[in-house]
Amino acid sequence: MFSLKKHIQDLKVNGITYLPKEYSNKKISYYKNKFEKIVRDFKKKKTPLNPECQMIRNPYRHDLELSNLIYNKKVDQILKNLIGRGSYFSQFNNNK
Repeated sequence: MFSLKKHIQDLKVNGITYLPKEYSNKKISYYKNKFEKIVRDFKKKKTPLNPECQMIRNPYRHDLELSNLIYNKKVDQILKNLIGRGSYFSQFNNNK
């Protein structure tokens, strides 16, 4: 069960919170494969990757479907509550 208060408390105390089982293993594998394909394509085209870490800047331009990972309703609830309605962030999302 989703507990907004618990997640806010976790963030305040630990600086991190978890949403267990937010994505199914099948969906995680699906998106992981998409990221791995981007990396393979980079290597095939000899596009340089950061040698110290495997980071893809703006992966959404390589696969638009990855943009589905940007918005999460539960995360949005937590942030709206934590940051507050008068903040810069909530000014752009006050319809949701």
